[in-house]
Amino acid sequence: MDGVSMNHYEKQLYSVFKTFDINNEEALDRPAVLELCDALQLEDRGATLVDTLFDGRPDRVTFTHFRNGLLSVLGGEGPSPAASIRPAVSTPPQSDDDSSGREVAPKFTFGLKKYGRRSRPQRIDSNVSPRHRVASESRLDVERCKQRMKCKRSSSAMESRIDLRLEDEDASKLDHEQRVDTDRALKLCQSLEMHGVNRKLIQQVFDSSKTDEMSLGEFFDRLNVSLQSTIDSSLDESISDVSTCIDNDTVPSDVIVEAWERAGVQKPRRLLQELGFTIVAIEPRDLEQSLDEELQALGFPSEISEPRSLLLLAANTLSRLQIERIRSKFEMVVAERNKLRSDLSEANRRARMLAQDVDENHAQIEAELKNRMKAMELKHAEMARLAGDEAAAERERASRESSRLAADIARRADIEAQLRIDLATRTQRCHDLEERINECENRHNEIEREGARALEEARLAAQREAERAEREHAAAEHCAERLAELRADNARLRDRVDELAAALEAAARAPRPLSPPTSPLTLNTLQSECSVEDGHIEMCRPSQELLSELKMLSAENASCECCGGKWERVGALCAVPSAPDDEQARLRASHEAEISNLNTIITELEGSLDALRGEYERCEEYWAARLQRERDEQRAADELLAELADKVAAYERQFASSSRVAPPALPSLPETALEDQYAQLEAEMHQLREETDARLARQAEDLSQKSQRIEELQQYADQLQQQLQRPRPRPCTDLDVQRFQPACGCGGATAGAALRARAARAERAAQRLHARLAAADLLVKDLYIENCRLAHLPHLPPLPPLPRLP
Repeated sequence: MDGVSMNHYEKQLYSVFKTFDINNEEALDRPAVLELCDALQLEDRGATLVDTLFDGRPDRVTFTHFRNGLLSVLGGEGPSPAASIRPAVSTPPQSDDDSSGREVAPKFTFGLKKYGRRSRPQRIDSNVSPRHRVASESRLDVERCKQRMKCKRSSSAMESRIDLRLEDEDASKLDHEQRVDTDRALKLCQSLEMHGVNRKLIQQVFDSSKTDEMSLGEFFDRLNVSLQSTIDSSLDESISDVSTCIDNDTVPSDVIVEAWERAGVQKPRRLLQELGFTIVAIEPRDLEQSLDEELQALGFPSEISEPRSLLLLAANTLSRLQIERIRSKFEMVVAERNKLRSDLSEANRRARMLAQDVDENHAQIEAELKNRMKAMELKHAEMARLAGDEAAAERERASRESSRLAADIARRADIEAQLRIDLATRTQRCHDLEERINECENRHNEIEREGARALEEARLAAQREAERAEREHAAAEHCAERLAELRADNARLRDRVDELAAALEAAARAPRPLSPPTSPLTLNTLQSECSVEDGHIEMCRPSQELLSELKMLSAENASCECCGGKWERVGALCAVPSAPDDEQARLRASHEAEISNLNTIITELEGSLDALRGEYERCEEYWAARLQRERDEQRAADELLAELADKVAAYERQFASSSRVAPPALPSLPETALEDQYAQLEAEMHQLREETDARLARQAEDLSQKSQRIEELQQYADQLQQQLQRPRPRPCTDLDVQRFQPACGCGGATAGAALRARAARAERAAQRLHARLAAADLLVKDLYIENCRLAHLPHLPPLPPLPRLP
């Protein structure tokens, strides 16, 4: 027996062995081994096996010891080792109605093939009807039936469940935490070929759990418990039926009456009525018990002899009737046993004939296989020779392709070195531009700070100018009012002076009286009238017209000392308004210097903007040239791909044309050298692909960084251009200061969007090129593998091992 079939039978035997291992200890004691032998129906050989296993061994036996002992016991009685395992799957003898769907173990097994009858033949016996076995032989037969039913369990469900637990491949596909309902559980049981489990049993399992869904592990546990309870109930019913058949056998009352009449019992029917049996069917045990009670009630024989003898005769007759019925049943059982033995001998004869037919067929098949093997060896030699020639040609082509790939690698390495040099140059230029941009940003920040400071100073100057104008306007109004008052006082003083002068002249012409002099009093009065408060003079800040009028007034009143002092005070106050004019001139000069500085900075920024535009144009030319080179490389890759496709088509045509003609014999190929060459080429291709992917990734990263940097430079250039387009600074007012809000976040949206679109297109083109290069690499690898496969051609499948002749 080969390893696969032996493993299969061992699994079946192990499943039966595990059913008796209740504590899961992987070992059985002597009573369990006896029960296992009864379940396997070893009969007398079971006792021999138990004695062999427990002779000088411990109290428990493992599966390995049991299997070896079983093989040793059955080795000398079967034609082959396969027959020694066959009793493990045999079934107890039953009626045809009970076992119509069961299969019989094959008579002859070779490898995975099984020969012999696979279905139980129908029993044709009109005299003997199918019935339950009677326990007249021994109590052990009932126990064996019970153990066989335990071993058998469910003919489909439990065996499928045990196989599911033992086979790792099926167990790995089931998730014990998966939730299943009734339909899913039924489909799962059907897929596992558990034909004995129907929808009613699954519904009982879900009804007992009172849930619509449960995990897979819980479902199988509950199913196991339900099947165990079903099997126990069926065992109890079978045992009760056997006990009923043995113990509760009834006899018609007419049969008992006739037997008593033949034995000479007087009035037997009346005796039955007196004993209390008026029914048609009577149990002999009850009747015998009633007779014993009546005999005990009669006492000693000397007292009442006639009724006692009557009862003894009736009891004796009843015992003989029971013995006759038991003898008839025993004869029927013996006849059934003889019939079974004859059927068994006939089945053995047919099995021997089938085995002889199988041997003849195997000898014929073996001869045919040898002839076919010789023809296939010749054909294989011719095909190996052709494959060797093609492999040599393929090696030459592979060497040429390897040289071409090496040249391509060298060219790509030169291009990569040139790109690295160009990248270093561009990186240095980018660093220089970044430094210049940082300097421009610093200068721009300083200019902004200076502009903010100038705006603040201009705002303060405008505020001071407005305050000074308000003060001048208020002072002018006050001076105008005071001037009107002074003019009125001056006119009044003139009139008074004229009056005084006229009075002096009249007094000088008139004779002097002897009265006291009055002139000092008149002079003091004039001085008091001419006196003016100092505060009024300090309030006067006249303009040019008011100064001229005051000068004329001072010329007319030059003789007054008080007016002369006041005029000097007014002259000193008139010299004060010249100070704001000097400050305004100084501010104007500072503003003009600042404007000149801003113009110089703007000129420098314009130069920087021109330089940035030139750098942007150079970058755009560089990337356009780079994109053109990538397109040329892509075109070359497309041409190479077309060439490879042409070669593949040529190979297909060649093999299609050669497949119509029978190929000659092929020589043997050095497969190890070809495999080493393929492994080396595959390693080189993998290394080249990794280098190309890394280089393309670095280039894509550099491209994205430069695109981002160009976008930032373009935004900064747009900001500078927007600042240059602003109007030149002028003297600011408060309204200008409030409306001055610099918009630094704006930029050239149109130019920036166009630049970003071009950079995105360049990145997409690079990604497409990378994808096409990867596809070309995969196609080259697939072509090489296909050529190697075609060079070798698929080997013929190994023939199955020939059977050993007996």
